[in-house]
Amino acid sequence: NGLRDNDIKPRVSEWEVIQETGTKLKPMYGPGYTGLKNLGNSCYLSSVMQAIFSIPEFQRAYVGNLPRIFDYSPLDPTQDFNTQMTKLGHGLLSGQYSKPPVKSELIEQVMKEEQKPQQNGISPRMFKAFVSKSHPEFSSNRQQDAQEFFLHLVNLVERNRIGSENPSDVFRFLVEERIQCCQTRKVRYTERVDYLMQLPVAMEAATNKDELIAYELTRREAEANRRPLPELVRAKIPFSACLQAFSEPENVDDFWSSALQAKSAGV
Repeated sequence: NGLRDNDIKPRVSEWEVIQETGTKLKPMYGPGYTGLKNLGNSCYLSSVMQAIFSIPEFQRAYVGNLPRIFDYSPLDPTQDFNTQMTKLGHGLLSGQYSKPPVKSELIEQVMKEEQKPQQNGISPRMFKAFVSKSHPEFSSNRQQDAQEFFLHLVNLVERNRIGSENPSDVFRFLVEERIQCCQTRKVRYTERVDYLMQLPVAMEAATNKDELIAYELTRREAEANRRPLPELVRAKIPFSACLQAFSEPENVDDFWSSALQAKSAGV
C-alpha cells in the first residue's frame, strides 16, 4: 500500500509548537527583555524569578530601592538576600544586559566571518547559591518543582523584608475551612494563610466532551490499526469550574468531634 503524506510527515511536538520552532522571530531588546541563563536544571528558578519581577510590588521593593539597599549592604553582599534580589531584579529590568548589536559590529562580524558570543541573558549563579544554600534539594543540580521554590522564596522574602514593606503580601490570602460533625451537626471553623491555590482540574466540566469522546475513539482505532495518531484534543475546562471544585464539600474520615469527644464523620 502507498503511504500518504501524513504518514511520512514528522509529527510536530507540543514542545516545538510552544518554542515556535521553525518560525523566524524578531529579537526583542530593552528593559524587561532580559533572559536568565540555564545553570543546569535551573528552569524552575528562572520561571519563578521572571514571574516575580514582572510584579510591580517586587519591582518597587527591590529595584526601586536599589541605592538604599546597595548603600546599606553588609561587607559580604554575597550573603545578603536583599542585595542579591536587587542585583538580579536590576539585571532583568534595567535593559543594560539586553542591548541590540551596533550596526558596525554586525558588518565587522560578517566581514571577518567571526561568530561573536551572543547575548544569552544574565547568569543567576550567585543568587542561586545564596537562596539554595540552606535547602538540601535546591542546593543540588537535580530537577526541582517551581511551586516548592516559590514558597521557599516567599519565606526568604518575609524573613528579610525591608521595614514594613513586604512585597509577598500580594500573594497572601486567608483560607477558611468549615467542618461539620455528621452526628452532632456542630461546626468548627479554622483559618490558614496561603500564597497559592492548588486548583483541581474538573474534567467532568469540560465544554468539549463530544470532541474528547470522538478523539478517544479515533485514537484507539488508529493504535489498533497501527495508523498515525490523530491530532491531540485537549479538554477545555472553564477556570470558574476549577474554582468551584476547589470549594466543593469533602468527606472527612476520622474527624475528631469535640462535642462527642470521639471520632466521627465530618463534611
